[in-house]
Amino acid sequence: MGTQTFKKMLLATALVSTAFTGNAYAATASIGYGNTELTVVAPRPSAVTGAFTFTDLYNLTLTGPSSFSAYVSEIEKDLTFVVGGSFYTNSVYNINNTTFKFGLYDASNNLVSDTSSLLAGNYQFRVTGSATGALGGQYFIGLNVSAVPEPEMALSMLFGLAAIGAVVRRKAKTV
Repeated sequence: MGTQTFKKMLLATALVSTAFTGNAYAATASIGYGNTELTVVAPRPSAVTGAFTFTDLYNLTLTGPSSFSAYVSEIEKDLTFVVGGSFYTNSVYNINNTTFKFGLYDASNNLVSDTSSLLAGNYQFRVTGSATGALGGQYFIGLNVSAVPEPEMALSMLFGLAAIGAVVRRKAKTV
């Protein structure tokens, strides 16, 4: 392939990509208690060659007081190829870092700032961004949802431990 032909292909790709920029992609999944680790791909929609936005939704229903933590990280992958003795690198998976955002929202659509003591109810963890890779964007997500003991349970455990301590102490005196 000649240099002029390659330049024309790049120009045509740039023109087509600007025509389709802004199409959106969305996915929804449900998560439960425990650890959830996923490698997620925001695939490029067909006929879209430029940047596109995506929103991935992870729904969770808490049956009692709980804590929530999340780790989200972009995974970039590049492909290097040779044309006419020259090396070219193309981004296979890429997410624009300035648009890559995530957060936990309550049923009223409010961003939750303290995820260590959540009440029972419905929540949604959202990951959004703009993907520019040839195949879209890719990221890793690690979620942890843990039940938090209710105060009555903690008090019962304390009384139980005190009773065991009293029995052990009484046995120690009689021996």
